[in-house]
Amino acid sequence: MKKHKNYTGRGCNQLIGETDKFWNRETYDHLVRNQEEFDRIAWYILRNPVKARLVEKWQDWPYTYAHPDLW
Repeated sequence: MKKHKNYTGRGCNQLIGETDKFWNRETYDHLVRNQEEFDRIAWYILRNPVKARLVEKWQDWPYTYAHPDLW
């Protein structure tokens, strides 16, 4: 995970012109117990590129795993 965060964090910072740490230090494992919780977590992940100011809408992120018609 450390190598992955290091590699992707550098790339993301280059895209947005930042030099600060991109990822939080720790990882967070979470057991998904129901559909509502799954939807909340999936929505959080989908909106990450928007939060990072890489795109204006999550649907514009070229690497998204979800089809816009599903959300």
